[in-house]
Amino acid sequence: MKLFVDSSSKYLYIDVIDNDLKYSFSRLGKNDHSEMLVSSLEEYLEELNYTVNDIEEVYIGRGPGSYTGVRISGTFGKTISFIKNLKFYSFSSLDYLLSSYLEKDGKYIAAIDAKKNHSYLKVINVVNGKVEVVLDETFSHNEIFENYSDYLVITPNEVNGNVNNILKYNLYQEEDNLEYSPNYIRSEFN
Repeated sequence: MKLFVDSSSKYLYIDVIDNDLKYSFSRLGKNDHSEMLVSSLEEYLEELNYTVNDIEEVYIGRGPGSYTGVRISGTFGKTISFIKNLKFYSFSSLDYLLSSYLEKDGKYIAAIDAKKNHSYLKVINVVNGKVEVVLDETFSHNEIFENYSDYLVITPNEVNGNVNNILKYNLYQEEDNLEYSPNYIRSEFN
């Protein structure tokens, strides 16, 4: 079983893939991802008749996003992969948001609120099934959205991404659980 966890935004996302079966869980947090991640995962796995021992690979959202949020899932991923000697991978939290749209022609912006009128974002065009990155992961003042007024803005919500597309399009990278570091995009606020 492959386990996907992303806690980079106000939502905690947990996805499980076991052969052809895919299960998704999301929870709107109250600044409590660190307290709720393990218990939510245990309850969710129990509901699906799995245990932590069924996990074979761990995929973690590396950000960008909430500084604390990316550290929570990263620490979880590093710890469980180290203790259980599992393969450990990371994926972009913005790609996670975009993953349900990678096979639908259109113009898309994945955006995670960074507060103070700033966002983390990635802009893509999908044409004839091909993805063109218009603006790769960046941190910007929200005025930038005016440049992309004809784009669909995708923000974190209760709908999980399509982790099958994370795998299909190789939008992940293998990590060393001792060397892993989340993707912090830092910039001075304007």
